Formats: sequence, structure tokens, C-alpha cells
Amino acid sequence: VLRHALYGGTPCNGTLEETKKCKPDCLPVQDCEVSEWSEWSACSKSCGPGQTFRTREITKQARNGGKGCDGRLHEVAKCLDAD
Repeated sequence: VLRHALYGGTPCNGTLEETKKCKPDCLPVQDCEVSEWSEWSACSKSCGPGQTFRTREITKQARNGGKGCDGRLHEVAKCLDAD
């Protein structure tokens, strides 16, 4: 408001701020990113068949229309540890 109403003038009405969404081209697109796979874990059994696993993590979430994460974050495989 630059000037308030004086001498019976009509006061300003409505909001004093206006908010608009930014155009899609002004926001950077961020695709999902994941870390490298961890090392395989030790076999779950010290004798005979067991399981081993490895993981990876989402390091950056997709934003502003970026490509989402696809693929797994955990993998499990059979293992045979024979001491």
C-alpha cells in the first residue's frame, strides 16, 4: 500500500501479496540418483546353503518432473559357505 485512503476515499481491499508457481522451465529437473551397491554380506550360514545380501541407497530424490528411481535397493542371493 503506497497510500492509505484519506478523506472518505475507498480503502484498498484484497491481499497485499501474490504468489505464483514458477514455470517448469525455471526449476532445475533432478533425476533420482542411487549409490553404488555395497559389498555382499557374509553368508548367513557358516555351513551349508544360506543367503547373502547387498544394498544401495537413494542419494537424491527426483524433483520437478525428474525421472524417478527404478530398480531395487536390496538384492539377496544364495550362497554356500563351506569352512
